[in-house]
Amino acid sequence: MDEHYERMIKILERSPIFGDLSEERRDKVLAGGSVVVVERRRPLAPRRNEEALYVIGRGRLRVFVRDGDREITLSYRGPGELLGEYALLGLGAIPENIAADKVEALRLPPQPIQAILSRDNRILRRLTEHMARTRAESEDRVRALLTRTVESRVAVFLLRAAEKHGVPDSRGTLIGVKYTHLELANYVGSTRETVTLVLGQLRRNGIIDMDHRRVVVLDQQALELLV
Repeated sequence: MDEHYERMIKILERSPIFGDLSEERRDKVLAGGSVVVVERRRPLAPRRNEEALYVIGRGRLRVFVRDGDREITLSYRGPGELLGEYALLGLGAIPENIAADKVEALRLPPQPIQAILSRDNRILRRLTEHMARTRAESEDRVRALLTRTVESRVAVFLLRAAEKHGVPDSRGTLIGVKYTHLELANYVGSTRETVTLVLGQLRRNGIIDMDHRRVVVLDQQALELLV
């Protein structure tokens, strides 16, 4: 087994949906696969009508929509997560995306996966449950943009980031991923200047602190009250 194939297996195993395929099915899925590496600020899937499924192995991918000249972030996809699952089932195009940092991903042709989905209700159920969650999260994002203050949206972002990337710290919870103020502004649908002001106020109130561009949540309860 060559090094490239071993790397494809390791990436696929990170997926909670496809990670435990039998060796026979795994080999069929990977037969036409390849490992793709894209640098920061480059799209992983530049063609929205592409017929492929991506499993992220390393790095973070930002999924967004455009509103005029603005970009509104819908989600970040990290290791083990997918891109192109809706296109895989013919339910829409691959969303616009860009690497938030250097990304390595497994690119898979759709036909072997579609064949598995048609025969294995267990895998199909996992995929549909995943798609339902991502759809609900996107709807929550739109609802928050319409009804919540910027401070509340920033608080929600920090709480979810702490839950997903949090590392125990003597001061509280260190969010282990660095987010620029612009990335955060795109996510909460505001401007970088406003987000900077909100973060500064949270810091002065002793709710958060900063550690080399990473946020430390000092008082989670106070942050939850802002939601």
